[in-house]
Amino acid sequence: MIVAVLTVLILILRFSIEEFAFYNKQWHVGYLQQYLKFFIIGVTVLVVAVPEGLPLAVTLALAYSVRVSLTYIVITLRVINNKTLYFYP
Repeated sequence: MIVAVLTVLILILRFSIEEFAFYNKQWHVGYLQQYLKFFIIGVTVLVVAVPEGLPLAVTLALAYSVRVSLTYIVITLRVINNKTLYFYP
């Protein structure tokens, strides 16, 4: 998420400095479309980045939960084809 926000901020700053500081152009409503494109690029970066990090996040969460469950006395009972997990802290 931080990368998406930074991408949008960098694009907006670069565009604004280039248009208003270097070329000394005046503000008009057409620039809103350009800023909207920058926002869409940021959302796209966010959407693409989530599936890339999701497997890592799930793996880390499972590893943490296994380590936490090892600190308790965990008894697993097998009843026909169902498994029931009992915690005794």
